Amino acid sequence: MKKSFFIWAAIVLLAISILGEAYVLFLTSAPIYEYVMNIITIIIYSVLLVKLFKLHKDVVRWIHAAFIWTGIGMIYNIINTIDAQGSMQAMLITNILFWAIFIVLWVYFTKHVKKVLSSRLSN
Repeated sequence: MKKSFFIWAAIVLLAISILGEAYVLFLTSAPIYEYVMNIITIIIYSVLLVKLFKLHKDVVRWIHAAFIWTGIGMIYNIINTIDAQGSMQAMLITNILFWAIFIVLWVYFTKHVKKVLSSRLSN
């Protein structure tokens, strides 16, 4: 079964993200909790990458796991930047827009993968 451009784009972005997380994990110094977060991210993204590549039947569950984990990371980053200098209003607007895009992507990608899986099963 051929994968759609959307799925290939997700696979490439996941691979880049895994490499980025590995870079941070091995080549920078950070508090231990950030190393743990990087390890968890690498594991979740790696499993999702393999599931997407093989279009495994439980890929949707891993899509949800990856998006939820990414959402947790986004919340962590927002909390860490609250003390940063700058306009609180601008930061709030930016975060609202970013979360809206994030949720739309999550829903659309999940529906797309479900559609690809169902067409694969019907063939």
